[in-house]
Amino acid sequence: MPSADSYGASPLGFWSPSTADMDFCEPNYAHSHYVAEFWNTLTSFAVAYIGAAGMLLCRWQRLGSEQMLCYSCLSVVGVGSVAFHATLLRAGQVLDEVPMLWAVTTLVYGVAHHRADREQRQRKLRGQPPTEATTLSLSALRGALIAYTAAATVLYFASGFVVFIVLYTLSVIALVCLAFRTVHRAEPPTGASPRRLLACAALAYGGGALFLWIPGELLCHRYPLVQRLPLHALFHLSSAAGPHLGLTAFALARFEDERPSARSSLLFAGLPAIDRGAAVHKLV
Repeated sequence: MPSADSYGASPLGFWSPSTADMDFCEPNYAHSHYVAEFWNTLTSFAVAYIGAAGMLLCRWQRLGSEQMLCYSCLSVVGVGSVAFHATLLRAGQVLDEVPMLWAVTTLVYGVAHHRADREQRQRKLRGQPPTEATTLSLSALRGALIAYTAAATVLYFASGFVVFIVLYTLSVIALVCLAFRTVHRAEPPTGASPRRLLACAALAYGGGALFLWIPGELLCHRYPLVQRLPLHALFHLSSAAGPHLGLTAFALARFEDERPSARSSLLFAGLPAIDRGAAVHKLV
């Protein structure tokens, strides 16, 4: 692990000494005696905010308990990220990384549920009865995901950051594959809007990891200029936008029979948000 003063700032701060086994590329306590990584902490609030805003959207637009759970997990990840980057303590690191494991598997289940519900809604449009197999498969998936995430959590506490990265990456790959099938292999085919938003979600999250987070950590010690660039902080912004855009894409595909729209929303700092229109009023 890099030492607390390896990025050019004094290691002494309110939360010193650091007990986390990861120290990101930002001078520690450079801007505040009470905040270890100032910019990383500040942008972590964006993740928590997007999650909270998404929970409000779920309530207003009746998007279902699965989508509500996905946004609530995202908000918890943001709060944990604040705790981690502000303190660089092991407890804060756990509050950040364990919720990330649970959040990504929650997203996997949320996407699967959206896909199944879309299929049932399309069957209803064709005058066909619902299938019980869908409910059973979702129950089996839920149990498998809970078991996997519980085992991943145990391995994380036994082994640390490297195991976390491996398990988290595998979970994200599973999510990407399921998302692709949900939007691009659906029958009947989804419209252009869900496809476009899913592509934007992949670019936001994947691009942020490839061009902001990873280069920042690999080049930090070789080039002093990189230490002054808030690359990881910017990744927090892209990692807040990515899940929201993806959830919006899935919701648009799910409720496609209602002809929903995706409008730029001030609540999400200009990012699009689903609007089910008259269909919501019918449910009130």
